[in-house]
Amino acid sequence: MNIKLLKKISETPAVSSLEYNINNLIIENLKGDFTIQKDGLNSLIVFKNNKSDDFKIMISAHSDEVGLMVKSIDKNGFIYMQNIGSLWSHLLAGFRMKLINKEGKVFKGVIGSPAIHGFKDRDRVIKIEDLYLDLGVSSDIEIKKLGIDIGDMIVFDSEFIPLNEEGYFLGKAIDNRINNFILLEVLNSKLNKNFYGVFSSQEEVGLRGIRGATNIIKPDIAINLDTTLSSDTPFNKGATRLNNGVVLSLIDSNSLAPRKLIRYLEKLCKLHNIKYQYAVFNGGGTDSGNIHKSLNGIINMTLSIPVRYMHTSSTVFHINDVLECIKLLKIIINDINKDKLKELL
Repeated sequence: MNIKLLKKISETPAVSSLEYNINNLIIENLKGDFTIQKDGLNSLIVFKNNKSDDFKIMISAHSDEVGLMVKSIDKNGFIYMQNIGSLWSHLLAGFRMKLINKEGKVFKGVIGSPAIHGFKDRDRVIKIEDLYLDLGVSSDIEIKKLGIDIGDMIVFDSEFIPLNEEGYFLGKAIDNRINNFILLEVLNSKLNKNFYGVFSSQEEVGLRGIRGATNIIKPDIAINLDTTLSSDTPFNKGATRLNNGVVLSLIDSNSLAPRKLIRYLEKLCKLHNIKYQYAVFNGGGTDSGNIHKSLNGIINMTLSIPVRYMHTSSTVFHINDVLECIKLLKIIINDINKDKLKELL
């Protein structure tokens, strides 16, 4: 497995609407005969080869990450921010960040926090609109000299690293770069079946980008890839665990997996000795929420990688879950056909 490429995909900055950085990286690492196009919202659509096929399989994984945008700059050079996607301000103050301007120049800084000595209201969570980015400059004039302006992208300054037991890794934007990596691995595999891979845009701000790509492809069946909360920590207790296999996501806030499709995937997992587990979680949504409602209705569900500390600078996952997901996807693509699809309807 190409861990160096996974590291690069994780560390590449690309908040919603600025997915071109990831698109370019994906295109650079495709190996083989592909048709490539983009929709109007900058989702990247990759067709496995140029042969036409009247049975269409779509595998999707959103490529945007949560982050922030420059909202305003005060006279002292402090930058106020607008969040892009769901962020908890409690986990922002004091964190190192990267600001990337329109020319792609990177500036490092820190989100300011109150001095702990003398700060009486320690239980209060500071609102995101009250937080600011400190780039270590003296005025708004100096900020302008750096070429920084309203709308510039801000992301976590976090390195992708292995942790202390084999298989555990930590990095930023694992939601959903881990599945960009998985989809790229499957696209570069030697499979007997054509399929469409979609690296969708603007998922973190309302599942927006996948709608256009789905309308272009008009798939017969769609498998979406995302992350889900691992409930194996003192803060999150439940059945979903790291290193326990690919997750069959049964329900989320805007989709409900078809039962026949679930049974079909369970059967494939058992037949091919693939470790799998379940997620029943309606606290968030995935692109499946728009896929299944598109056109005349599309049979669809989400496969997930369990992660700890989602939407933070330091998300933890286990590589074995990634390997199980890749294995299952290859089997699905090679196994599913028109006749089997009819049995799932």
